[in-house]
Amino acid sequence: MLRASEDFINGDRFWYTSGTASWANTAGGTAAAPGASATVDGMQCTPTQEPAASTTTYSQHAFVGIYWNQVEKSLPQALGMVNPKPPTTPYPGNPNGHQYNTDAVEIEDCDFNVHTHDYSGLVHVEDVNQPQSNNAFMPYATLQSLFDVWGAQLGATGITAGTSVLSGPVQIYYGTPSGRVASGPAQGDDLVNSYTAVTGAANTVQLGHHTAVWIVIGPPPSAGLPQVAFGVEY
Repeated sequence: MLRASEDFINGDRFWYTSGTASWANTAGGTAAAPGASATVDGMQCTPTQEPAASTTTYSQHAFVGIYWNQVEKSLPQALGMVNPKPPTTPYPGNPNGHQYNTDAVEIEDCDFNVHTHDYSGLVHVEDVNQPQSNNAFMPYATLQSLFDVWGAQLGATGITAGTSVLSGPVQIYYGTPSGRVASGPAQGDDLVNSYTAVTGAANTVQLGHHTAVWIVIGPPPSAGLPQVAFGVEY
């Protein structure tokens, strides 16, 4: 079982290191990632997306994982952020910093509604203009929009992110929670334990409350796709 919780590192984070931020082992977007003035799939970059203005505004978390030739690869941190700051460096709003560069990135000039903070695979969907809802999907929040703010490409033959390529035939799998973890450290967390193969394009794969997506490139893991437990509610 895999835990989709902040500051977890799910998968190999070293496969992609040529991002916009300068600190060690940080990915962020590629050189093609959109800037602060861009509109991407209906999203604009704003400093007010997160933290949300109040607990009543839309804040949900999905999970996106990658397998390449049976090896798990991590999503980069700080996707969908413009000018992210190293998490270990003190900044206004983050005066003490974090202990590790792999911790969640909290400070940036602005972020798009769809973004990541760390290497956990958690994808944050934030919208201060919409009410909180576990059932609503924002029209812009898709697997394609995540790649668009990343400045990377997902196609039938792999992922291209800057100079890094994971090549092979691609299959996407999608799951939603079917219960909760019964025991252990993740007890009570929403649990996704089964997946359906996606036949449509990435822009049809909606990211919302505790949805889990696996991008499998090449042969799938021999033990099957991991169950995903969500250690964050909103």
